[in-house]
Amino acid sequence: MAVLDTHTMVDSMYVGHEDFERWAMESVAHQMVDHLLREGYIAFEKGRVSFCETAFPLVATLGVVSRGQVKKFEDRIAERQGQVARAVVLEAIRQIDNWGL
Repeated sequence: MAVLDTHTMVDSMYVGHEDFERWAMESVAHQMVDHLLREGYIAFEKGRVSFCETAFPLVATLGVVSRGQVKKFEDRIAERQGQVARAVVLEAIRQIDNWGL
């Protein structure tokens, strides 16, 4: 799993101009897709080439995880880390209690 941010600077003179802001958002999205493509995050599968047709199927696949799912995953990790830490502390206390015997 990876989280990818793409940053850009947008001329503030055009704030409120919907067409410009839409263009800016599309531009930064294209930069992000370019990065995904160059870094191999997008997998391609070429179908069979048929001698009867002049085209072949090509499928591009990109795995994505919504921010909400990432948050849930992070929460589960934090909860599990807490459980492990508590277990380690309790075991340490148990071991130290044995020193006095």
